[in-house]
Amino acid sequence: MTIVEIFAPTWCRGPVAEHHHDAELCRLAEDVRWLEGEGVPVTVTTLTDEPARFVEHDAVRFLMNVLGREVLPVVLVDGVMRAHRICPDREQLAGWVGLDHHVAVPPDDAVGAAIPSQASAHAFAPVPAEHVRRAAQRAGLRAERPLAAARLR
Repeated sequence: MTIVEIFAPTWCRGPVAEHHHDAELCRLAEDVRWLEGEGVPVTVTTLTDEPARFVEHDAVRFLMNVLGREVLPVVLVDGVMRAHRICPDREQLAGWVGLDHHVAVPPDDAVGAAIPSQASAHAFAPVPAEHVRRAAQRAGLRAERPLAAARLR
């Protein structure tokens, strides 16, 4: 069974209209509720609720050391990092877990029609290679591909 893990700075626990601080995270929260309704287990970890989990997870800790808090949210599917720094849309989430995203899609006004999606096909923001090399050295990783050496859990 596919498992989705999300590491986010905060999380919207209610409808989008109740939370104006981060509309993209609220849209992602709506899409996560849809995933859960489709039977996909999703674990959401926030800095405010479980900061220790960010340190315990090697790949998330590594990314935060390199890029800081701006790397959030980080989305992993079956332990493989699928996105960081952006909130993937429902279509991307559905594709990653093997669902049809058109199934049971609520009307636009239910998830906030005015919220634009920042998600791209690649879902990764570029990271300068020199930043990655320096962070890998600080973390004691000796590999050509430091993220591969950080072993995703």
